[in-house]
Amino acid sequence: MRYKSGGITLIVVLLMVSFISATVYINEVETNPSGSDAGNEWIEVYNNGADVNLSGWSIKNDNNDYYFFDGVIIGQNQFYVLDNLNGLVNTDESLTLYTKENFSMDTSGQISDNDDDGKTLQRIPDGSGSFNLISDTKNLPNEQVDISGLSSNPSCILAKDKVNLYAIVTCDCVDKVVFSVKNGTGSWINVTGSIVGENNYTGMIDTNLLDFGSSSDWKVYAYDIFNRSTQSSIESFYVTKQTGLTVSPSAPNGFNGWYISEPLFIVYNSDAYLKFYRWNGNLFNYIGSFGLEGTPNSGNITGGIHVLNYWSNFSCGRVESQINQTFKFDFTSPQIIDNSPIGQITNDSPKISAYIDEVYQSNSGVNLSSFKMFLNDVEVNSSARNMSALDGEISYQTLNLDNGIYEVKVEASDKSGRMNDKSWTFEIFTPGEINLTIINPNESIYGERKIQFILTTEDEAEEIGYFENIEGKTPRKRKLCNNCDSYGLNEEKRISFREGNHNLTFYARNKDGVEEEENYSFLIDSTIPRFKSTSPKNGYADGNFSVIFEETNPKKLTLYYGNSSDLNAVDYNISECNYEDSPKIFCSKFIDLSFFDGEDIQYYFSAEDIVENIEFSKVIEVKVDSTDPLLVNPGSFYDQVNNYINFHLNVEEDNFDTAVYSYINYRGKLRERKLCSILKNGFCEKRVSFRSGSWDLVVKITDEA
Repeated sequence: MRYKSGGITLIVVLLMVSFISATVYINEVETNPSGSDAGNEWIEVYNNGADVNLSGWSIKNDNNDYYFFDGVIIGQNQFYVLDNLNGLVNTDESLTLYTKENFSMDTSGQISDNDDDGKTLQRIPDGSGSFNLISDTKNLPNEQVDISGLSSNPSCILAKDKVNLYAIVTCDCVDKVVFSVKNGTGSWINVTGSIVGENNYTGMIDTNLLDFGSSSDWKVYAYDIFNRSTQSSIESFYVTKQTGLTVSPSAPNGFNGWYISEPLFIVYNSDAYLKFYRWNGNLFNYIGSFGLEGTPNSGNITGGIHVLNYWSNFSCGRVESQINQTFKFDFTSPQIIDNSPIGQITNDSPKISAYIDEVYQSNSGVNLSSFKMFLNDVEVNSSARNMSALDGEISYQTLNLDNGIYEVKVEASDKSGRMNDKSWTFEIFTPGEINLTIINPNESIYGERKIQFILTTEDEAEEIGYFENIEGKTPRKRKLCNNCDSYGLNEEKRISFREGNHNLTFYARNKDGVEEEENYSFLIDSTIPRFKSTSPKNGYADGNFSVIFEETNPKKLTLYYGNSSDLNAVDYNISECNYEDSPKIFCSKFIDLSFFDGEDIQYYFSAEDIVENIEFSKVIEVKVDSTDPLLVNPGSFYDQVNNYINFHLNVEEDNFDTAVYSYINYRGKLRERKLCSILKNGFCEKRVSFRSGSWDLVVKITDEA
C-alpha cells in the first residue's frame, strides 16, 4: 500500500512538475489550404517558456487522428510545425495537445476555415489569444502590424507644395514604413517614412511629382522584421491647380524672342478665389484679359523688357507663390536720321551716311548686318558700326562722282525684326575753278610802304579783293576789281601800308559763288636808322663808346675808330643793347685804346636795319687818354691844423681836369667840393675848414678823358 501510495504520490508530483513547466500551445492551424488539402495541412505550436523536448507529444483531432512529434526540442519563443498533414476538418474542428504522458497541455476549441485561400487560424497574441482567420504566418509570430490615423498636411494643398503624410503604426516588430502616392500616370511613388514619436511615422511628397488640380490616392505599407507587409486603407488629398498664363500670340512674333505687337494676356485658375498680376511692381487685381497698360514708362508704347508676376488666392486662405515671366517688346521701328549729304554740294567725293536711331532706350537695338545702302538703285558696299549700345551708323565713301542728282536709299532693321527705310537725294555741282595766283606781294620784307599788287585768276572772277587779319578786329574786305581775271598785271597797282607786319588774305569769287583764298604775310620797314647821340663828345676818349639811335628792326651796329693809318671796326651785340626807350636804342662798349694813347683819333658808327638800310653817324675827333691820373704822395697829401685840413696833392697828369673831395655831412647827406682845376707845378693845394668831429673824406682826381 505504501509503495502504491508512494507510487501514486510520485506520479502526481511528476505530473504537476510537467504541467507547471510546460508552456507549449497550439498557435496556428491550416485546415483548408488554397487548392488541394491533401498533404498540405499543418499545425504550428509555440513555446513561450523554457526549452521543451516534444518527443512523444501528440495532437489529436475530433476524428481521433493523432499527429506525433518525433525527436523535437522546441526552444523558448520558438515555433514548430507539424507539416504535410491530412485529415483535418474544415468545420468545427477541435485539436488537443498531449504530452508523452498523455497529459492535455492545450486545446483549440472548435475552429473553422471554410475558405479555400491562404488564410490560417491563428492565436493573437501568440499562445494566448483566440483564433482568427488571417494571412498565413507559418513559423512566424502571429502578431499583425496595425496601421491607423492616416492624415496629410497642409489641409489645403497648393501646387508646388511639399505634403507631409502621417500614420500611426503599432507593432513591436515594425522594420520600415513606406508611404505610397499615386501620380497622374497611375504609377505609385514610394517614400520611406521616418518615425517622429512613439508609433508615429511621417513621409513627405513633392507635389511637383503629381498632377495639379486633381486628387491623389495614397496608402501606407508597414513591413515587420519578418518581411511581412501590411497595407492601410487608401486615402486621398487634393492639390489645387497652379495659376497659368495664356499669351496671344503664344510665341513672340518678332526675332530673338521679341514681340513686335502688343500681345493679350489671360491669367487662369478655376480653383482660385482671387487672381492677381504685377507689371514690374505695379499691382493689379485680375478681372479679365489685359495688355501692357499699367507697365512702367508707358510700356504699351515704348516697349522694353518687362517682368510679369501672377498668382492666386484660395478660399482656404492660402496664397500661391508668385510666378514670373520676362517678356521683351519692341513696337517702334528704327528711325533713319541725320542723313547726309543733302541738297547741292560741290564735293565730288562725299561720304554718304545716316544715323540709325532706336528711339526708346529699352528697345532691341539695331541689327548691323541688316543695314543696306543703295545709290541710284544699286546696292553699294557700305560699312556699318555701332554708335551706342542700341544705335548705329551706315556710311559709304564715294569717289569722283559726276555732276548730277543722286538718289540714296537706306534700309535698316533692329534685332526684333522691325524694319525701316528712307530715301533722299543730293546734287553734285562742281563750278569752274578760279585758280587764284598771287604774284606779288611775296612773303618778304619791304623797304617801302607802297606795295605792288599783281593777282591773276584762270577764269574771270566776279570779284577780286583782300582783307587784313588784325587780332581783335573783324576783317574788312577791300575790293580790288569786278568781273576781272587779273589785277595789276597789265597796269602797275600799288597799295600803301603802314610800317610793321601785315597778314593779308586775298580772295577771288566767281559767278557760282565759289570763293578761293590765299594768305600772305610781309613786313614793311621803310625808315632808315637815325642816330640821336654818340659819346665821347669832342675832346678826350678813354675807351668808353656809347650811342643812341632809332630803329624798329635793327640788324647790325658797328663802331669805326682810329686814324688815317690805322682804322678799326668793332660790331656791337645789339641783343645786349637797352631797348627800354624803344624805338630809341642805347648801346655801349669799352674799347682798349692804349695803342693810341696820347694821339688824336676819329670815330663814328654805322647802323643797318633788316632791309639793309645803312646810316652813318657824324665823325668825331678826340684825343686818346687811356692813362689814369697818378697821385705821387698818397701818404702825405694832407696835414691837419686844428679844424683845418691842408691839402697838398702832387699829381702827374698831362690832361688834368679836376680834384675834388666828398664826405657825408652831419645831416647824413653826401657833399662834394672842388679842390682845384689847375695844377701849379704839379701840385693842387687848398686849405679847408671842418666842423669838430670825425670825418671820412674821399679824394677823386680826374683827367679830361
